[in-house]
Amino acid sequence: FSDGLRRTRPRTHRAIGRVYVPLALLAGSSGAYMAWTHPFGGVPEVVPSVVFGAALVVVTIAALALARRRRF
Repeated sequence: FSDGLRRTRPRTHRAIGRVYVPLALLAGSSGAYMAWTHPFGGVPEVVPSVVFGAALVVVTIAALALARRRRF
């Protein structure tokens, strides 16, 4: 997210990414799963929670793919 951090402290930037990716995938998928299987607010709560969880997973995977190809 920060060009300055990536340029000045690349090891820190990579370390943050290595922590962020698995946690974001876990949070997005578990949040979507829990919203779908244990809804307490009905459809108005399920739809945005599942969409946000799925979007978090998709965007994280896309960012990881771009980073692995070194396309910043």
